[in-house]
Amino acid sequence: MRDLLCVGNAVADTSARPVTALPERGKLRLLDEIGLNAGGCATLSSIAGARLGLKTGVGIAVGRDAYGDFLAATLRREGVDTRGIARDHRHQTSSTVVVISPDGERGFLHVIGASAGLKEPGISSALLRGYHALHLSGYFILPGLDGAPARRLLARAKRLGLETSLDTCWDPRRRWHLVRMCLPFVDWYLPSIEEARETFASTDLKTIARRALACGVRRGVILKRGADGVYALTKAGEEHLVRAFRVKAVDATGAGDCFDAGFWSGLLRGRPLPEALRLGCAAGALSVAGFGGIGSLRSLAQARALGRARRSPPR
Repeated sequence: MRDLLCVGNAVADTSARPVTALPERGKLRLLDEIGLNAGGCATLSSIAGARLGLKTGVGIAVGRDAYGDFLAATLRREGVDTRGIARDHRHQTSSTVVVISPDGERGFLHVIGASAGLKEPGISSALLRGYHALHLSGYFILPGLDGAPARRLLARAKRLGLETSLDTCWDPRRRWHLVRMCLPFVDWYLPSIEEARETFASTDLKTIARRALACGVRRGVILKRGADGVYALTKAGEEHLVRAFRVKAVDATGAGDCFDAGFWSGLLRGRPLPEALRLGCAAGALSVAGFGGIGSLRSLAQARALGRARRSPPR
C-alpha cells in the first residue's frame, strides 16, 4: 500500500530571476538565472512527499512532447509512482513562464495544455485502492475536472476508504462557488488565504474556517498564509496558529504544494496535528529558500531540523 496519490496539474516551469521589469519591445534584459523545472501542484506535492519519505504517486496528464518526457523522467527519478500519467497527443504539456522578483515573489504566464485532458474516469479505482490518501490540487485550472467531476472523484475516494484533501489555485474567472460542492467529501481543506477569502467572503480566519466546515469539511480547514504561517481549525474545535520559519526567500513557487506534502508526511505517520502543521511549514520554507518549486527541500531529516528551529515573529 502506498501513501499519497497527488492528482492535478503537471507543468514544465521555465523560471527566470530576478525580474524587476519586462524588457521593452525589441530589447534585451540580463538575468542571473533561467531554469527548466518540474512544476504543477500535483507534480510538486508528489516530489516533495517522496523526498520526505512518503510513497507517492501522481494522476496527471502530459503531452507527447519533450516537456512531457522531462516531467515523466523527473518523477521516475524522484521515486514517484508514474502509473497514473496519461499522455495526450492533442495538446502540449502544460507550461508556465515563472517571473520571479528579487524578493522571491512570482508571477505566472500559463498554458493549461494537456492538463485540460485530465478527467475523472482517468483516475481509476484500481489506482486509488493502492493508496491511503488522495490529494487533489490545481483545482480551478483543470477544465476537465473542476466542479462536479472533482466531486465525483473525491466521493469515490471516500467510498474506497481513502483520506482526502483539496487545494485550490487562483481562479481568474472567479467561480469560487465550485469549491463548496466538493467539501462534503474532503477531510482536509488546504487553500491559500487569498483563495479562501474569495470563496467565503470574509477576511477573518476563524469565520472563513467555520464557513468551510459548515459546508461539510470532515476533519479540518488549514489556511496557508505565506510568510504569516498557517491557521487551522478542526471539526472538533481544535485551533492552531503556526508561524512560518525564517529563511531567505529565493523563489516562492511551490511553497504551498510543499506545505501540503509536509503536512501529509506528518499525518500519515500518525503525528499530532500541531507537529504535522510545523512539518508542513518547514517543507514550505525550504521550498522558498531555493530555486524552483521544490527549492532546497531534500529530506525529512532536514525538514524536521528546521521544524525545531526558531520561527518567524508573528505579523
